[in-house]
Amino acid sequence: MSSGIVRILKWLLYLLITAAAMIATGNLFIIGQTETRVYTDLALIPENKVGVLLGTSKHVSNGDLNPHFQTRIKAAALLYAQGKIKHILASGDNETEFYDEPSEMKKALMREGVPDSAITLDKAGLRTLDSVVRAKEIFGLEKFTVITEAFHTYRAVFISRHYNLDAVAFAAEDVPPEFAVRSGMREWLARIWMLMDLYLFGAEPKYLGQPEPITFPADSLAQDSLDARSDSARSPARNPAKADSIATPIADSTKGRRDETAGDSLRR
Repeated sequence: MSSGIVRILKWLLYLLITAAAMIATGNLFIIGQTETRVYTDLALIPENKVGVLLGTSKHVSNGDLNPHFQTRIKAAALLYAQGKIKHILASGDNETEFYDEPSEMKKALMREGVPDSAITLDKAGLRTLDSVVRAKEIFGLEKFTVITEAFHTYRAVFISRHYNLDAVAFAAEDVPPEFAVRSGMREWLARIWMLMDLYLFGAEPKYLGQPEPITFPADSLAQDSLDARSDSARSPARNPAKADSIATPIADSTKGRRDETAGDSLRR
């Protein structure tokens, strides 16, 4: 073997070792920054109003049910049943009319006992970054629980923290080894790509749109009370001598509420 070929092989080996070291370092950094916010014990995870359920396909290529889909649905339904979340934002891909992850998740959640009124669909959650950023920009969430498998939680929480969101994650049950190994290997590379997206490319969601915040009755009443007080403060008193005794109008408890199934249309 000529000396030129030997040098080339050595350089290729050095490049391979360097790339592997960078991938390993990047992954360890991401896990180290997020592992304290990832929970596997239902009793320990803090309560949040909303859980962001990250989408995946219902079926695998041969038509069988996707175990990733099944474990995520069960985890979300369990969190809801135990009162750890009150509402689920099902975020997934619906870029074509023939593929609709959020609608499939909603049907599966309802079969597990989650009511329709407790589910909002985000049909433009094309990837993890899109789901997290849209949870903030479209649905008005600053604090939430990410629901996905353990290998995926670190990346989702890292993105959330990058956007100054107060997110924790609940890790669904492990899938069978033949699925777990393939997904785990892909995830090691996906985490490095995420770092490049965040710090080099400045990636943004493909679709945004008008805000459609998820609200709850107590939130609506509180906002109505603030609006009423503000209106009262701006209104001139008819009798200045009795200005301090003017009563604040009772807020309409239905004002400002939204249909919690809003957000079902793809924002282009």
